[in-house]
Amino acid sequence: MRATGDWIEYRGHLYPITSHEPNFEIRYFGVVPPDSEWARRKGSDEQSGGLAEYTKIISAGEVTRRISLKAKAVWDGTEFNLMGFDANGNAWLLAYVPGEIALALVAGKHSWEMFDRSSVSGRVPVSELTDVSETMRELPLPRA
Repeated sequence: MRATGDWIEYRGHLYPITSHEPNFEIRYFGVVPPDSEWARRKGSDEQSGGLAEYTKIISAGEVTRRISLKAKAVWDGTEFNLMGFDANGNAWLLAYVPGEIALALVAGKHSWEMFDRSSVSGRVPVSELTDVSETMRELPLPRA
């Protein structure tokens, strides 16, 4: 499972990107980065539930594939955008739902936030998700 966002392939692996051309900043979450060229983001392991976040800047010429990914999942009968994961087995979800559903979620047992009358975000256990789907769209490779 991957989260919604833009991804690039670098050295045979897909990584989420946080900044775009002319250079790309890619992210990796884990205990040990894939190689020594990755910089550890300070305080990231506390924010992500135990996994450290590493970043690396790569040039456009190092990108072998570029995609836009839309990940969705159903939780408690409602479809959400799947935005990310933490080390504790939780998924971060985002949805635009009717106001009464948003209010019920915020009042419920999980950590939900309401951004406006119909936008909610929260974390739930991955084990409670159903109907997980990914839609990928290939994007043009950047100019080297």
